Amino acid sequence: MKKQWVSKSILVTAFTSLLMGTIGSAFAAPTPSDKPRKSAWTAESAPEEKVIQIPPASGGEAEQSGTPAIPAGEAAYDRSQIIVKYKSGFSSPSGSILNNDILKNRVTLSGIHADALSLPDSTDIKPLLAKLNQDPHVLYAEPNYKVYPAAAGTLPDDTYFQNQWALLNTGQDPAGFNTPGTPGIDIKATDAWSITRGSSDLTVAVIDTGVAIDHPDLAGSLWTNAKDFPGNGLDDDHNGYADDVHGWNFADDSDQLFDAVDGDWHGTAVAGIIAASSNNGIGVSGIAPNVKIMPLKFIKGENGSVLDLIEAIQYAKDNGAKIANISAELYSYSQALKDAIDASNMLVVAPSGNYGVNTDATPAYPAAFDNPGILSVTAVDNTGNLVPGSNIGAESVDVAAPGYEVWTTEPISNPGLSAQIEEGNSRIIFNGIAFENILDEEDADQNYRQDAFDRAMEYLGAAKDDPSAKILLVQDDGSNIAPYPSSSKRSKYLELLEDYAGFDEDSDIVTSAPDGGDGPSVEKMKEYDAVIWFTGTASFEKYPNITENDQLHLTEYLKNGGRLLLTGSHSLHKIEDSSFVSDVLHLYFKEEFMWENVVGIPGTIYEGVNYPLNEDKDSYNWVISRDPSIAKINLEFVMPVPKSVYGYVIGTSFAAAHASGAAALLLSQEPSLSPLAVKQRIMSSGTRLSSLTGRVASGAMVNAYRALTDDDIPGTPYAGGSLTNRLDEASDVNDVYALELHAGEDISIELSGDKGTDFDLYLFAPEAETVQGNQNLLAYSEHEGTSAESIAYTVTKSGTYYLDVYAFKGSGSYTLSMATGNLTGRYEDTSDSLVFTGPWAALSGSAYSGSTAKQIDEKGKVEFAFVGSYIGWIGSKNDKQGIANVYIDGIKAASPSLFSATPLDKQIVFEKIVPYGQHTFSIEWTGKTDPDAKKTGTAFINVDALAVEHLIQEDNATTTYGGAWKTNFSLKHFGGIAKYADREGAYAQFKFEGSQVRLLAYTGPGRGLADIYIDDKPVVSVDLYSAAPGFRKTVFTSGVLPAGKHTLKVVAAGQKSAASSGTSISVDAISVTP
Repeated sequence: MKKQWVSKSILVTAFTSLLMGTIGSAFAAPTPSDKPRKSAWTAESAPEEKVIQIPPASGGEAEQSGTPAIPAGEAAYDRSQIIVKYKSGFSSPSGSILNNDILKNRVTLSGIHADALSLPDSTDIKPLLAKLNQDPHVLYAEPNYKVYPAAAGTLPDDTYFQNQWALLNTGQDPAGFNTPGTPGIDIKATDAWSITRGSSDLTVAVIDTGVAIDHPDLAGSLWTNAKDFPGNGLDDDHNGYADDVHGWNFADDSDQLFDAVDGDWHGTAVAGIIAASSNNGIGVSGIAPNVKIMPLKFIKGENGSVLDLIEAIQYAKDNGAKIANISAELYSYSQALKDAIDASNMLVVAPSGNYGVNTDATPAYPAAFDNPGILSVTAVDNTGNLVPGSNIGAESVDVAAPGYEVWTTEPISNPGLSAQIEEGNSRIIFNGIAFENILDEEDADQNYRQDAFDRAMEYLGAAKDDPSAKILLVQDDGSNIAPYPSSSKRSKYLELLEDYAGFDEDSDIVTSAPDGGDGPSVEKMKEYDAVIWFTGTASFEKYPNITENDQLHLTEYLKNGGRLLLTGSHSLHKIEDSSFVSDVLHLYFKEEFMWENVVGIPGTIYEGVNYPLNEDKDSYNWVISRDPSIAKINLEFVMPVPKSVYGYVIGTSFAAAHASGAAALLLSQEPSLSPLAVKQRIMSSGTRLSSLTGRVASGAMVNAYRALTDDDIPGTPYAGGSLTNRLDEASDVNDVYALELHAGEDISIELSGDKGTDFDLYLFAPEAETVQGNQNLLAYSEHEGTSAESIAYTVTKSGTYYLDVYAFKGSGSYTLSMATGNLTGRYEDTSDSLVFTGPWAALSGSAYSGSTAKQIDEKGKVEFAFVGSYIGWIGSKNDKQGIANVYIDGIKAASPSLFSATPLDKQIVFEKIVPYGQHTFSIEWTGKTDPDAKKTGTAFINVDALAVEHLIQEDNATTTYGGAWKTNFSLKHFGGIAKYADREGAYAQFKFEGSQVRLLAYTGPGRGLADIYIDDKPVVSVDLYSAAPGFRKTVFTSGVLPAGKHTLKVVAAGQKSAASSGTSISVDAISVTP
């Protein structure tokens, strides 16, 4: 099945017939066939539902707070690289802009036909880019921007599934922080699993940090490149990447998909949300546990680059990924990145971002790129509210998904506490525990401390019984620092060295200088074959344990083949980020903590050991090897599984991962869907939340089950517009759509289909439970030998209706469109769109709009549905009127009084600005009188007319200004404010989509002339002068415009008419006709 939206806006069409559950003249004669149409089905003639029996696949399912600042300036790009794309037929600039002095290297980006150019670090790239962008041979040139990661049946037996509220929200408190959720606010994953858990043929590229591919919940979910053979160092498939068995690391240009130094937790968390193994008795369950993950690392540390991201996208495309989950947040526009996504033909799922901005005004890329294959996702919590800091955008953000306290996979982290390091002729043992903290078990006759020490010394080539192996002991434990010295550990090491023939207690000990001073010189250390340097428990705020001079001396000593044992529970204190630690020890310091024991790692000097530690006495150094070929961790604490490898995360990146998981289920079910069709299905099938109205384009949270369901009720939610899909008389006869319709709404539905098809159209009432019959059938269209069908219907009761497109004969594509009336305009009380309930009395007279009105003084109401952003209730006020309740979208908005001691007609009783879209509006009689009315008075309410507008106000996020504008506050303005400017050239530009536009302004005796531009083309000059102040005045109305997006620009001309006292202009809003 394939869906394609023709237009996001709701179309207006002429009604051709009105069907209220009966057959009208629009229908052809009954089909001259033995096969009855659905409208004529009986219990005996209705076809039996076809159920295809699928045997279980072997091994398959059957077996189973503060907001950060946006990066800007030089912090936003790499100074040493730029991206240049030349116009067709050119491969270099016309001049000598890129000479040999400035160009270090050139790499072709074949996917977008551009070049990545490497430059000296000192290059000032701003003027260089300016020159290139002015060159006639260059299409565009831009920096290499830095890209940041955006901050039914039985349930699975996974350990932490009970915490996965995003998949099944029972109201649980997922993180134990007293934040219980609202039951039912989830993506309906468990319902979706009754249809599919995904297909192993479907690959999702996780373009992010690295991924811990050895994680027990991810190891079985990895994509495998069958054309490349692991470990041979060869590019077997000739794709430019050697040993890319499960993906590629573009940040380091290697096959290392996980780096403990980098952490790589983000990509690991995203991968787990999408495809963690399910029903394996541990951890968590992914949304689509049967699909495959392709890890593509482009983020290292805090950010990645656009160039690496482009290469990752190209790789994902070339290797068959259908979905790319890109964890990136970029606030600078990159044409090269957009080109790469445009060329990928993948569904790109991206987070809206985590800076708490409206991306309609402050775009965050790639989510905000204008590309039909990008699904932009923001985050909601377990109560359905937006997660603080999540970016929103009524136009640029498509959908929401869970992104708060989401349980998922974390990298396996066994803390390394000791390492053996060999580089050249030098050897080092780094022991971050301190040998004195290794316990002995006297009852078991186990001297663990001595055993650990002896193994280390043997590695250094200083065995006990070798008198020629001279040993120097350096005491650097802070025991000589005043006024609060650390305890001396000398006696501990003298005990350990007691039987060493190469050590003399009287001559082979050096103590570091007092008060944090230096240790021995290089020359002193060179006199010995091995140096033992212990720091004990020293950890002074003022002093590092190993001084700068010590680091220089040790580095020089080791360059000449020295042997060093460095030990202490805080030995790296205050030098954690030094080059000595990173380049000499080849280690990365992570943190200090208390652990109860360590075990030896196979292939090291401590293989097979298990040493108890004094966990109550001190904390120890957790280190990670930067280069395992040089520095090998030899002792580690083994974290308990599964607790250590799972946790919760927060942010829009993880919301995007949920959307990717739902999309993966959908593509597993229907592999032929285009990226656009998947996006539309995800958006249109979501669970609508009031918290998302006006903030997210769909106003909905991802609903995986609805996205998979369209053959019967409940169907796929459909809000109008135009879409295409397919039906087959033999295998797929029904497509069902759920329509949220409201009393008073006029709808027009049109169907067309491929030549040779005969598809019919049916509208079912909210009470319908199935479309496999004709119970609760309200309207239908059945024409012989064609799929050209139409239904027009006026809704008399609000509810969820069901539209069925039925394949009576043939197979092929169809196009379905639905338009609704009740757009901008005035609706008199006599309009069929106003549905009155109760004994309303008709009024007539010239005082009323349209010469009629209705009023009531008994229980009753009037209901109306509209598409717009403004609703106004026009009525009369007098001494017989009372108080009404007004509801918008089912929520009480106000209780206005219609009482007035003096009769007033055609008054705006109530008005409200709402997010543009489809809304319901109702007015209810209360029986209450105004406090100023007589106690024995009546409590009538009346309705003269309703007014609907599609307003875009002057404070809309998409409205831009130039020059100095000021704000005027008055309840007479739309929304209570208008803006004005009195300097020539000041402008206000509105963006809109529609067929006509009006400019509404505040006129007056001091107003001047304004120049009007449509789509940057001058149209007319208008005079905003009026003798008396005028509010909400229409000062300009455009002609009919082509369908699509437009701009209206209002510019202060700096001129005025002779009668005016000033040249200022004002803007209040624009009113758009769809």
